[in-house]
Amino acid sequence: RSVAMAAAEAPPETGAPVKPSIGGVVFKLTRPERALLTVRAISKDALTADNAAQLVLPPAKRLSVALVGGTNALLKEAISGLPLSKFDVITPQQYEALVAAGRAGEYDVFVLDGWAPTAAKEGAAPTLAPGRYLVFNAIPPILGLAKKSTTSGDSAQVILTWERDHPALRLSGLDALVIDKSAPSLLIPEGTRVLATSSAGPAIVEVGTPDVRAIVVSFEPMQSTWPLQMGYPLFIGASIRALAEDASDVAGGSQMPGGTLSTRVPPGVQEVELINPDKSRMTLRPSSDGRVSFGPARRCGLYTLTWAGKPGAQDAELPGGRVARVIAVNMNDPKESRIEALQSISLGAGQIQSSTTGAMAKVAGVKRLWPWLLAASVAILLFEWFIYHRRVQI
Repeated sequence: RSVAMAAAEAPPETGAPVKPSIGGVVFKLTRPERALLTVRAISKDALTADNAAQLVLPPAKRLSVALVGGTNALLKEAISGLPLSKFDVITPQQYEALVAAGRAGEYDVFVLDGWAPTAAKEGAAPTLAPGRYLVFNAIPPILGLAKKSTTSGDSAQVILTWERDHPALRLSGLDALVIDKSAPSLLIPEGTRVLATSSAGPAIVEVGTPDVRAIVVSFEPMQSTWPLQMGYPLFIGASIRALAEDASDVAGGSQMPGGTLSTRVPPGVQEVELINPDKSRMTLRPSSDGRVSFGPARRCGLYTLTWAGKPGAQDAELPGGRVARVIAVNMNDPKESRIEALQSISLGAGQIQSSTTGAMAKVAGVKRLWPWLLAASVAILLFEWFIYHRRVQI
């Protein structure tokens, strides 16, 4: 991993003004673990908020994915094109053998293609092994999720609404998606997050428990126009990353002050404590899908979220069974960091130049008239008061 930093020209010994310039240095981080990188400016100035910056680096890890079923050749091709450390196509029987042997943790994400686990014994309830799942054209046994037959008539289904800000759907472009009229929709339990709704009902949902999280697509992609669109492989890659990370993309990297910090904690977390850079604390409640939001972030520095539960890939384990996640807020806008008086201001109608010394003297001379104007106003008020008490009528 390489990180580039901007540097300023060193002050000359002659005492001449310092001219800003852009330089850089590149160094490599060889450690595979997560890290917090801090860069500080040696020189001091009037604005201390931009003299230091932090960067939260996630662990260097490539995901492992297993495709269960694998009847869709385009789905297999889209997954194989991702930068994965391991990709296997397995049968449902091999999946069940992995679960029985306790080896399901070998894969970060399971992609179920037209298949979902059933009960191992007669009368027993089907269960999913703890993990992350992307499901197509099947109903996983989780929280009472069920399939609903469509009643769309003779017309094909179209996507009416979808969550454009969800990590899995930001690049998917579902506006032009057309689905076969026979494709089912979903009966969703309480707490399910609907990601996309077709003319027949919920078509893509996100559902989770403390141990299982899944993105479920109710229809068969080959019975739609999705495979013909660029958004199909983009959705597959983004969904796998979102499921594996178990957090929004703002958990790493750097954020700007004044914005809203948003991240997703593991399902089942009921309460999150936020520690601000000034060490003040506040309690936050996650939404039904585990998302925690706070804003605006008024101070630069490190914001730490702590909760009791299981850690994710970017989280640290604390004593007492608690977990910590750090979000960095930095003032990295060069325009906002410049606090000197500007020589000109750009407005819609043009530019306003700063005044010269002579003009400023004239303005200062005009400003010295205010004592005389104040004295005249007081004199008028005293005259009116005198007339009122003498009861003079004009």
